[in-house]
Amino acid sequence: MQIDDGQIRRVTFDRPAQKNAMTGAVARELADAVGTVEANTHDAVLITGRGDAFSAGGDIEAMAALGTLGEQPTANIGLAKQAIHDNLGRGWRDGLAHEAHVQSLAYDTPAHERGVEAFLAGDSPEFDDL
Repeated sequence: MQIDDGQIRRVTFDRPAQKNAMTGAVARELADAVGTVEANTHDAVLITGRGDAFSAGGDIEAMAALGTLGEQPTANIGLAKQAIHDNLGRGWRDGLAHEAHVQSLAYDTPAHERGVEAFLAGDSPEFDDL
């Protein structure tokens, strides 16, 4: 990812061979790039992609490396899917507020607790009994 600063922060996805497909690392970089915008320094953020695609969406190979959905915390995936559905047609402000609400619900699940514990221990979490 390339970040150019000025009054307008320009964030450029830089994976043209993969059509700028999103991975977890790219999503974290994007969140950092947008999250560090200063109101007194930046007037706007422009997000673009190098090559002939802005972004193809999720990187299928990266997703496959995470395992199947059956190995993931199903309740939390259900919350995420419902939030996406709920946000269709909402404005940014309402959509972000709803996303924050859903994330707060996800933080209060056994799957989140187990995932954090495994992360801190350097292990892969097991969700098959949740």
